[in-house]
Amino acid sequence: MLYESEILGFVLVFFPPTADNWIRKCANMRSPDRTVFLTIDGDLAAGGRVPIDILAAKMKGLHELVAATAKLTAPVLPRGKKGVAQIKVAPKDAGRLFFKDFKRNCLTVEFDLAEGDALFAEEDWPVSAADMAGELLRGIRDRNESRLAQLVPDASARMAVARKARALMPASLDHQVKIRTPHQSVDLASPVDDYIKTLEAQFAAEQREQRRTDCRTAAGKVTLIDIGADPPMVGIRHGLFTLFCALSPNVSREIVGDLTPGALVEITGEAVLDAKGKLRQIVNVSELRQLRQEPIRWTRLTCGNREFIFSRDLVVKVTNSDGGWVFETEEPSIVGFGLQRQEAHLAFRQDFATCWDVIASKEDDRLTLDAIDLKTALKSLVADSRIIE
Repeated sequence: MLYESEILGFVLVFFPPTADNWIRKCANMRSPDRTVFLTIDGDLAAGGRVPIDILAAKMKGLHELVAATAKLTAPVLPRGKKGVAQIKVAPKDAGRLFFKDFKRNCLTVEFDLAEGDALFAEEDWPVSAADMAGELLRGIRDRNESRLAQLVPDASARMAVARKARALMPASLDHQVKIRTPHQSVDLASPVDDYIKTLEAQFAAEQREQRRTDCRTAAGKVTLIDIGADPPMVGIRHGLFTLFCALSPNVSREIVGDLTPGALVEITGEAVLDAKGKLRQIVNVSELRQLRQEPIRWTRLTCGNREFIFSRDLVVKVTNSDGGWVFETEEPSIVGFGLQRQEAHLAFRQDFATCWDVIASKEDDRLTLDAIDLKTALKSLVADSRIIE
């Protein structure tokens, strides 16, 4: 590393193996300077300290650029002639950059931790984070699953940490890695890819089991009835895709004979979710019932601890489309939407209470013409509103 005022220079030496003599012969020129400098200047490098994430990004970018130009400048070797001029150098080798180090067969990089005093008064957060990283590396190296679970109880977070730690582990037996944190040191001498893959397989199995035990309810129109399957299957249009449902024996005996394509049904069972938590399949269906979309009539409506008593029946149209439910009235014009019927029901009640609070209590000169019409409809409908104890 070179320091000049506020300039921080990193010396990376460019050594294409076996290529030196060949390049000199083909190019008929003197061997060039074989040093590549990466310099970070200005306020970012003040005091010779550069954030490691920025340094790593710059070094990666330099490496990828040299590797790309090595491919572009690859010489065309003459055919049919034998000799030293035909020694091939792969672009990946010709584009390699090497640290120039003062110690033979060893490279040490020192890092400064962020100042922790301003973060917590009683604990130096950066130091504790670095020490925990060392502990995690030790647990992975020793294949100590109980220790890893103790350090990171959440399985998903533990798997993410293990995958990141894999990059620090030796990929082969031709080198070792030593990590030293403020309060400990850990030697890493052997690859752990097989262990990480085992952890990934266990984690995936646990996730699948967890997803299957999550009970969900879904509604949609029947698109498929397969009595010959084992177990019998029903497909319903749920959102933008068909949701497949495996029926338990008692449910299939009760309803399969009465179902027809296009019927609106609601199904409850153990759900299988995708990586984003969206419903993809329902197995062991415990309940299936056909739903009607006839209008319902209310004489009162509750929302939280409030109750609205109507002077006449409020007619609410209930419809289902693409897996979503809609509760709607024409006068007053109020709509509630939800993926589940209960969600739409709740959304309607909340929208009704909001319209009453925001519109019915305001003066006409502060409302638009449409809002005045809604206020008039609400006032004529609601005979009384009160707080429920």
